[in-house]
Amino acid sequence: MSANNKQIAGSHYKSPMECWDYILANDLGYLEGTAIKYITRWKKKNGVEDILKAIHFLEKLVEVERAKQEQVDTVDKVMTVWAGTPIEWENDAMDNRNEGG
Repeated sequence: MSANNKQIAGSHYKSPMECWDYILANDLGYLEGTAIKYITRWKKKNGVEDILKAIHFLEKLVEVERAKQEQVDTVDKVMTVWAGTPIEWENDAMDNRNEGG
């Protein structure tokens, strides 16, 4: 028997498309999937409390994604500086090659 054909506790999870099927079909992670779960059931279970829970998970998702982007931005800045501007010892080395010649 498919897991979709049985229900363990509460009818608030039953809908035309099971929440977990939607989450898996869209390759969503834990934070997105949990927010979807709360939004899917809010009218049938805990009302506004479930909306607030979904928002909480989305706030964490924003926090995580911003942190990832800050890391990428920092690496990009470092690489731009590193690739674009010779550092002092490189300039000295270039000057030394031209001496005595």
